[in-house]
Amino acid sequence: MLTKRLLAVVPMVFGVLLLTFLLVHLVPGDPVEVMLGESASHADRDRLRAELGLERPLPVQFVDYLGRLAQGDFGRSIHTGMPIAELLAQRIPATAQLALLAWGWPCWSACRWASWPRSPTGAGRTGRRRCLHLPFPPCRISGWGRC
Repeated sequence: MLTKRLLAVVPMVFGVLLLTFLLVHLVPGDPVEVMLGESASHADRDRLRAELGLERPLPVQFVDYLGRLAQGDFGRSIHTGMPIAELLAQRIPATAQLALLAWGWPCWSACRWASWPRSPTGAGRTGRRRCLHLPFPPCRISGWGRC
């Protein structure tokens, strides 16, 4: 069962990689112009295109892209020139903190809600039933609000 799921991941990852590769190449604009600016000479543009491999056919570029990804080379940023792996490593702590809060807060809230004191009749410490009225059917969830 697990091997079937793991084998199903391979074509999905390949499809996502292919789709992102094609979307990057279909976006209007020239990455060479972004990197060098509009005032760069034609020779500089051709040199950078050759350096980046943009003059080669798309299938060859895609195979090179997959090979670099398999080696852990995510390329360089167009704007800063820094390796993408370094940029990702700089942002991982903030992302992990945000993910922990986004996961931890609902878990904490659910545990607090689940441990709310209840009696078998649904009445809490005050002796009144608590329920939450929602704007859609079923419109009452026992345990919150006033009925």
